[in-house]
Amino acid sequence: MRKLICSCGGSLDYLKDNNNHVFFDETERLFVKSILEELYLNEGLASQFIDKHKKDDYVGLDKVHDFVTRYLTKLANKGASTTNIKVV
Repeated sequence: MRKLICSCGGSLDYLKDNNNHVFFDETERLFVKSILEELYLNEGLASQFIDKHKKDDYVGLDKVHDFVTRYLTKLANKGASTTNIKVV
């Protein structure tokens, strides 16, 4: 997970609290869960970051498109719509 967060410009240390536990906002949980599911199943966008045979800088638009499509479907199944999603 650290490699994935760092490659997207983030820092896992920034997400840690005083006890070194990582917590995500309620609004971020489904996104993180989607990534963790891909890692567990070793497929999709997230798996590209742990695949030893792929370079770190290659992801591929097809993988990004598939991930976003699956994520948006999960959001819709949870009741999200364009009227109740807040863009920050």
